[in-house]
Amino acid sequence: MAVCLWVATALLPMGGCTQLPQIFPNPAGTRQAPVQLHGVRGPLSAAERCAVLDRLASRSPETGIFERHLALEEALVGSLLTTGNAVRLLQDGPATDRAMLAAIADAQDHIHMETYILDDDEVARRFVQALIDKQRQGVQVNLIRDSAGTFTTPGALFDRLTASGVQVRE
Repeated sequence: MAVCLWVATALLPMGGCTQLPQIFPNPAGTRQAPVQLHGVRGPLSAAERCAVLDRLASRSPETGIFERHLALEEALVGSLLTTGNAVRLLQDGPATDRAMLAAIADAQDHIHMETYILDDDEVARRFVQALIDKQRQGVQVNLIRDSAGTFTTPGALFDRLTASGVQVRE
């Protein structure tokens, strides 16, 4: 079982940002370059995109937008998307911490965790120890930390993780 943890936190207000940016439509007559899609083997050519859609159309003459999107996602990723995933909304810190620590404890292959804030406090030390324990059990642990949210966190906390084999990226 693979466990991916994505920790979302509220963003701090950015200085000077008082409203959403204004988006202006493409002026009539101007051409924009098409968006370039990249898969695991590099850019997906227009011919490859068309081939994906043609394969999809051959399976069903009335292809919906979801099926088209799914086909493109699978072409970009280079493998079939998995099923059986679940999402549960956690609305308070202690419940979220318990759920995340349980997911870490249940991981058998790898853990991908991204965090905005990781202070050097009791909660963070529980997470750090849980991640180190899983790494020692042979579960590959990867942690992405936000530079701003961990600006005041002592480097020793991340050094412990790195020394145990956890891949830490800022």
